[in-house]
Amino acid sequence: ELVLVEPADNNFPQLRQRLGGREGVRMVHGYLEDHVGEIASMDSLVAVNVLEHTPNDVSFLRAAHRVLRPGGHALVFVPAVQAVYGSLDDEFEHYRRYSKRTLAQAFTEAGFRDVRLRNVNSLGLVAWFMAGRIFKWRTIDASRVRLYDRLVVPWLMRAESLVEPPIGQSILAIATA
Repeated sequence: ELVLVEPADNNFPQLRQRLGGREGVRMVHGYLEDHVGEIASMDSLVAVNVLEHTPNDVSFLRAAHRVLRPGGHALVFVPAVQAVYGSLDDEFEHYRRYSKRTLAQAFTEAGFRDVRLRNVNSLGLVAWFMAGRIFKWRTIDASRVRLYDRLVVPWLMRAESLVEPPIGQSILAIATA
């Protein structure tokens, strides 16, 4: 079973339209913390660009820990480097960006163990800094994102799979409940 949790009133109808009625897919409109009792013990939880939108990241991670079966895994992808926090972060309603230390601390406080962290998208950090701190953009044109994803991401992923960059636009975390 795939359980999709979406709190945003503007995103939930789109989610329902795209995936509603599919066998084995259940959608929950609300916050994970409010629906822990309704969600069965999960093998895995995936949260991509979620944690930075939560006022209390440890509360979210505690809820994630509670819905995971013992030994289950949380895969979390978050923006990195608080120093590049800028206009885009404000516009996208981010509360924070992370370092490996702050993310590991949040996972540990929430009860997770064996937290593995990896910096990703080193070049994206430069673009984010320029867009949000230098140019003070409030949005990113979707065609630019698609171009970056098509031309840069494939070779960057291959390079970063061989050698982890010392810093990245994001951090990928995998932790055990």
